[in-house]
Amino acid sequence: EDLRQAAAAAVAAAPSDHGGGRAGGVSSLRVADRYRLDLLPPLDEQFEYAQQAITLFDYDAIEDDELTFKAGDTITLIGIAQPSWYFGDLRGKVGLLPSNYCQVLEE
Repeated sequence: EDLRQAAAAAVAAAPSDHGGGRAGGVSSLRVADRYRLDLLPPLDEQFEYAQQAITLFDYDAIEDDELTFKAGDTITLIGIAQPSWYFGDLRGKVGLLPSNYCQVLEE
């Protein structure tokens, strides 16, 4: 099963608000509360709390397991998939994105 299929299967029905977990901040959403961890693809590092990142440039996916996005999109980061690649969620679609195309937002 490829990365995209595994990732899509991992997305659980979750409330649209990202409350709970930590008090305030952009990383108050626990990854385990939003995604089926047993269905996520292997990650080099899985975040306990989701992190938000803003994209700096447009990116057109080259592979099926990558996200396509525009500069200024906000992506929920789930973890680090491999060196220089994050694994994230953009409007319900999950996949890889190059880490140098985004900036992680501070809490």
